[in-house]
Amino acid sequence: MKGKELFYENKIRARVCGLVVEDDSILLVKHTLRGKPFYAPPGGAIEFGEPIETALTREFKEETHIEVKSAEFKFITEYIKPPLHAIELFYLISQWDGTAKKGSDPENNHLIKGVNWFSMKDIKLLDLKEVHHIFHNCNNLRDILQLSGYIPYPTF
Repeated sequence: MKGKELFYENKIRARVCGLVVEDDSILLVKHTLRGKPFYAPPGGAIEFGEPIETALTREFKEETHIEVKSAEFKFITEYIKPPLHAIELFYLISQWDGTAKKGSDPENNHLIKGVNWFSMKDIKLLDLKEVHHIFHNCNNLRDILQLSGYIPYPTF
């Protein structure tokens, strides 16, 4: 969509995201944004009138085919880099059903390129610009799981 404004640009977007950890790996969705890869935990926009936990369950099912059974709120992030501004609520998914596989994004089916488990070693091999900012200052999965409070987008 190079040169075209995306429908979520130039407005504040409320999102819900989930952290799923298994065997020292975390589940990430590979997106293609403006022709470049971007890896982030599964999640997406909260629809008007939709409870947050319902949005989390829906987004997981759409993107990964996983059914969320139990989730606990962990932290909030904010990403401000015009034309994007997102407020993201992160949950730790402690119980789920299903096997992770590539789903789709009803807003734009071409955004999702894959769903895979990544170790922190794998994540650290990626360009910082290609991974969600929650990973920028974390060295291991324990660091991710201990995040709490408000985590702003780093300016660098």
